[in-house]
Parts: sequence; C-alpha cells; structure tokens
Amino acid sequence: MYAALRLQRKLKRELRQGGVQVIVVDPEPYMTYQPFLPEAAAGSISPRHVVVPLRRVLPDCTVVIGEATAIHHGKRTATVRTLATEEERTGTVDIHYDELVLAPGSVSRALPVPGLAEFGIGFKTVEEAIGLRNHVLGQLDIASSTRDPEVRDAALTFVFVGGGYAGVEALGELEDMARYAVRYYHNIAPRI
Repeated sequence: MYAALRLQRKLKRELRQGGVQVIVVDPEPYMTYQPFLPEAAAGSISPRHVVVPLRRVLPDCTVVIGEATAIHHGKRTATVRTLATEEERTGTVDIHYDELVLAPGSVSRALPVPGLAEFGIGFKTVEEAIGLRNHVLGQLDIASSTRDPEVRDAALTFVFVGGGYAGVEALGELEDMARYAVRYYHNIAPRI
C-alpha cells in the first residue's frame, strides 16, 4: 500500500486529469497496520483500528481485490485472479500495463523449529492476531475445566517464537490480557 500511496501522491495531477491510471492488486481490501496487532490481539484496541480500507486511502487508484498469478513482460500484461473470476469460475483476467511496480509485502513464515509449522499461529494479519487471542482464551477455558494438574499446566503454557518487536510486544499484551481474564476463572490462580 505504501508504494501505491507514493505513486498516488507523485502522479496526483495526472490521475485527476485522467492521463494515467494506477491499478492496485491486493488479496485484501485493506492494509494492516502491524504495529497495532499486539494491542488488537489483547483486546486493548478494536481490530477495526488496525486495518485501513485501500479504497479510502487510495481514492485516485483502481483497487482490484485479487492476486497476480503471472507477469508477461513481452505482452506487458499481468494475469490476475480476482474475487469475481473466482466467483464466476472464469479463471483469470489480464491487466495491461505500461509500467509495472511490484511491492509483494510480507507473509508469516515458519522458522525451522520442531512443531512450529503444525501448531504455530502467525502474527502478520488481524485475523491471526484475533486467532491468537482466541487461542489464549480457549486455553484458559481448558485449564479451568480440568481437574488434572498436568493438563492444566500444559494448557497454561505458551511458547512465543521470535524475539523481535512484534513477538515481545504480543507476549506482553497477551500476558496482561490473560492476567485480567483469570479473575473470571475462579479455579485458576494467577502466577508468574
């Protein structure tokens, strides 16, 4: 989205006059502001404050929800699978271009840690942040509903892989959330 914002600003006059067209292809209709994901995961802020609708911030651009599946430099086309082509089962659509800007963004990746690919939860999207929150609350429910101390201890044990900003911030926010939530579980004692 930042590349599209820059293009929109740089080409503002030409876009308004109709001399150029900027087409943004993205699988989501919004951009996630990742620094707020830990707060959204913990419920400190609403998930709606973490996302920015592309059409609102890129009013002079054409936003296509989909993903590029191929680029044909000789033909100057990008083959795109859109929501409409998926729904209509028509395959893909070719978008012609004069200049092509690729800004692929990032995705969660599993580090080579045993069990991480099978049991890990990514932390790049608002959906993953909410999934992480729901997982922590679900584990509190499991711990609350068992009499087996081993099951309880396992349910209350969490592992965060990644000591970067997002991982440390998520750990802190989710610990605060869990400590707050534990007060509603009468048979779980808060501990450090």
